[in-house]
Amino acid sequence: MKQIVCTFMLATWCMFFPLLAGAASEQKLPVINGEEVVATVNDDPITMDEFTRALSSIHSEGKQEGKQAGTIDYKGILKRLVTLRLIRQEAINIGLNELPEIKDAVDQNSRQTLIGLVRGHYVRDMEADEQEIDKLYKEAVGEFRLNSALFDKKDTAEKIEEEIKANDNFDETIKKVIADGTARGKGEGVYFKGLELLPQITEAISKMEAGSVSPVIEIKEGFIIFKLEDLRFPENPAAKEEAGKQALDYKRKKALEEYKDSLIKKYVKVDEGVLDGLDYELSIEEFEKLLGDTRVVADIEGEQPITAGELTEGLRNKYFHGVEPAIKKRRLNDKKKLFLYDTLLSKRVFIKEGLKQGIDRTPVYKSMVKEYESSALFDSFLKRVIMPDVKIDAEAVEKFYKEHIDEYSSPEMMRLSSIAFVNRTDAEEALEKLKKGTDFKWLKTNAEGQADKEARGLSSFDGAVIVTKDLTEDMRKAVSGAHAGDVRLYTSPEKHYYVLYIQDIFPSKPLPLEGLNNEISGRVIQEKLNAIIDDWADKLREVYKVKVYATEF
Repeated sequence: MKQIVCTFMLATWCMFFPLLAGAASEQKLPVINGEEVVATVNDDPITMDEFTRALSSIHSEGKQEGKQAGTIDYKGILKRLVTLRLIRQEAINIGLNELPEIKDAVDQNSRQTLIGLVRGHYVRDMEADEQEIDKLYKEAVGEFRLNSALFDKKDTAEKIEEEIKANDNFDETIKKVIADGTARGKGEGVYFKGLELLPQITEAISKMEAGSVSPVIEIKEGFIIFKLEDLRFPENPAAKEEAGKQALDYKRKKALEEYKDSLIKKYVKVDEGVLDGLDYELSIEEFEKLLGDTRVVADIEGEQPITAGELTEGLRNKYFHGVEPAIKKRRLNDKKKLFLYDTLLSKRVFIKEGLKQGIDRTPVYKSMVKEYESSALFDSFLKRVIMPDVKIDAEAVEKFYKEHIDEYSSPEMMRLSSIAFVNRTDAEEALEKLKKGTDFKWLKTNAEGQADKEARGLSSFDGAVIVTKDLTEDMRKAVSGAHAGDVRLYTSPEKHYYVLYIQDIFPSKPLPLEGLNNEISGRVIQEKLNAIIDDWADKLREVYKVKVYATEF
């Protein structure tokens, strides 16, 4: 749980840092090593680039989760960013950066960062092919009118195919074979969306024009022949945009695959004899012997080679539950070459190319690695220094539960029915009749002056259970204080006059504390962590020199 809380805290604190960039950019900020700086902690700069890069990441995550931006507390955000940097300084001061797990994590991340930057740099200026966009768009929105016949046997389908070619009369031929039971079908065209069709059908359509007939196509149910009677492509801007993204993604993936192959060809010499001679499917004992095999499988220019033992170990590590089942099922020999090229060699050649291009010396690389190291140090500091002081008991959980009881209660709900009238007088008369005991259902069936059910903006409540908070503000006022069986009058902004019948009321009820312990414990821990971290920040500010340059928001 500590790991989860620490990670959550870091993510929460980092969420809005980059938004400072927009506000601070109007100020005259100092430049250190060619980069604008918003603050320094012990002469360690917090750059504007860090804000921009993080903003892009958080903005993407927010869009995926459907979040909307709220009011930004710029000063509070900057204060928290400085706090993170203070904790980084203290973590380094007490030697957390020398821990093997931190060093290993940072080293692994630095390699992945380098690979990502090399790959990203290679494809950054690519644009999607218009032809591919059009193809994907048509596949997504296309609607095709197909007249088809399904045959059980291939030779029967091929015989009918030849008959259609000879008489050039698809419709009559298909009607005949359907009628006599030779084939199954409707005998007339039906529209299908492109995404509803099998890939082999879509492939055939891509080569056809309206009015043309397909060849015999094998599908799971048998063999099909169809006539493409019509095709149409409705306008859909969202689908067009998505097609553009997919086309660009496809182009980039293909380009990166070719780039990888070219780098392997440039830097690597694979000993195919050694590779082909590795038999991983004899037994687990023979497999384990190969872990110590020092024969070179791939020689990398200017680098340590990949040995048979390294390849064997990599394959073993792929299988979380052990490699023995894969050996018994003979699934390893076919995978060894793919694993060598796509995993081991791919990483090595991209890293080599990144170093050759000097990407490891660029500010963006250094900043990204530093940010990751800071997050790892922050997480370690929380677990080792702060979390031991965070303790909660049942009393604290219950206290939080009671203070936030509205959040942990089911919402008030109502069962509503309604009658809508065109004018207020008719609505008031109906209201009075109901108060005197007229049956609601009878009145709804017989009352005159009711609004047309198709009238614009008309709402209908037919005994549905509705959360009271989901009603409009004016409607909530109209039913406020009502009891089951009451009737109320409500006028909508569209000037529809509603008689509302409150059939039932389901009051808000607190949820049982027993089922909320984990959630509430997490929130209590978060509050305590915030308080302790703020205390640490105040203490560290007395030790480490802090300068804030972005002050105007």
